Amino acid sequence: MKTTPGTGWARWEMLDADAAPSSHRGATAVLRSYVARLLTRMPEPLFSFAELVARVCPALEGIDKWKAVRHLDNRPGVPDLVELFHLDREALEFYQAEQGKDIFGACDGIFSFLGLPGRRALFIGAYQVRGSRKATVLDPSTVPVALRGMYEAARRDDPDVVRYYYDLVRDPRFAALEMRVVVDWGPGALSWHQWALDKPVVELRDPNSLGPCPDYREVDVSLAKLAFLTRHEEANPSWRDRLSAVGIPAALGTHARSADHPAIPLSPGLPTIAMR
Repeated sequence: MKTTPGTGWARWEMLDADAAPSSHRGATAVLRSYVARLLTRMPEPLFSFAELVARVCPALEGIDKWKAVRHLDNRPGVPDLVELFHLDREALEFYQAEQGKDIFGACDGIFSFLGLPGRRALFIGAYQVRGSRKATVLDPSTVPVALRGMYEAARRDDPDVVRYYYDLVRDPRFAALEMRVVVDWGPGALSWHQWALDKPVVELRDPNSLGPCPDYREVDVSLAKLAFLTRHEEANPSWRDRLSAVGIPAALGTHARSADHPAIPLSPGLPTIAMR
């Protein structure tokens, strides 16, 4: 039987010419390998972040002294950082200004990103580094409310460790890119602060997007988040569709109180969405 291009193994040979199978067992191995690559493949890059910086601010001096930093924190008490940006940006900026080591000491500025699933990172702003001081962990009562759990844990576990507190000033020249640019951070995800800025831009999103709504069993909705979603419904269609499907009214975000609505029951067969 003749095999035409695009069908049968001829198609697999075009997709993976270096591993044409000679048996069913070999075919299974090729299929698994190809699917694995599809699952880990990033979208085609639009351009690099360095190119974007050059277009937005061609007069930026000392670009070789600006770092890219990717915040992804699983320590006790640390809130969801993407949500924190939207609901309390001042708290997020307070969070990033403290470091355990002198990470920003040699920098003129930083391009700040939040870690997303996989290797992706979402740009949240550019900050000039104006100076720093050293001190032990701050009194939790003096920090933003959203961060108090984190500081209580740090004060309990490492009260005498000296930390660096930086004076970071937001650079308004990059405001139009904030919460819109998603990059492929690359294979060195554990290296969260890097001098390399040539990271592929793989997505441009609406600045008021919270990203895809997770599975119902993973949804944890604060009233502040509902209020935000009410104001920016069009930028968050997956959240709108999922929440409305289980009977959560859009106006709840602006009128409800947590004491009155500790939880919202979903349709039969689905779990409860926790309210905070």
